[in-house]
Amino acid sequence: MKTALLIVVYPGTETFLSDLVRSLENQTTKDFDVLLVNDGMDEVTLMHEFKNLQTKVLSSVGSIAGNREVGINYAIEQGYDALVFCDADDFYEKNRVEHSLEMLQKYDIYANDLTLVDESGDVLLEKYLSKAMREEAKKLSLGIIREKNMLGLSNTAIRLKDLAPIRIPKEIKVVDWYLFTKLLSLVKTAYFDNKTTTYYRQHSQNIVGLKKFTVEQYRAQLEVKLLHYRNLSDDAIYKNLYEKYLPLRQLTDEQIESIIAKSDKELPLWWEEIDYSINNI
Repeated sequence: MKTALLIVVYPGTETFLSDLVRSLENQTTKDFDVLLVNDGMDEVTLMHEFKNLQTKVLSSVGSIAGNREVGINYAIEQGYDALVFCDADDFYEKNRVEHSLEMLQKYDIYANDLTLVDESGDVLLEKYLSKAMREEAKKLSLGIIREKNMLGLSNTAIRLKDLAPIRIPKEIKVVDWYLFTKLLSLVKTAYFDNKTTTYYRQHSQNIVGLKKFTVEQYRAQLEVKLLHYRNLSDDAIYKNLYEKYLPLRQLTDEQIESIIAKSDKELPLWWEEIDYSINNI
């Protein structure tokens, strides 16, 4: 399969690029190109970091959604068969690309596990997703990611055959959830297993599951859900979910603190802790 790895790079990720590049250089298959969407880094420095990999630099369009859209559509236009998503601040088990391609022989979308690491790259928790789902392998459906998500842009790969150019609303910030909702709505097949992993770096922008979050984080995640559902509200299911989640904006700080204190989700998936069914209004 003609394969590309898509990475968006931006100021602030410089510290982590050496871990990323080393993990790509050590992949068990070397037959892939790297597509870098450069959102503000010095290109000379960037190309020096990736000098041992087949690399193409693409220009940023200055938005989170737009940068991913540029990279995905470039891969489609250039006739790649498979696209493996990577984040600039993460790194990867050596068989990640090879195993992803094996799974894309059978499925349209493949998702691997996450091992949480701290900013220095030290392991915090292995196989987070399979522990959270209590499943080592699982076929995935649209319903699984309707109110939560486990398909990120650092642990997934997609088959590009017959895929039309992607359009992502510019206001979307959580591109992964929107993208995979759209793909699965096209009756694309998807599969998860833990036979390879992404070393998923934990910091203030992406922390998942290890700490109780704050009232401010609860409100911010609620707005993510509302924006997601609003952009999908041409579908009656998502319109209904938008209407169900909207009243949560009226929760007081004390009510939110009570919800957080009573949360029984030890290892939540993304957005899972914002739940309209909790009767605290």
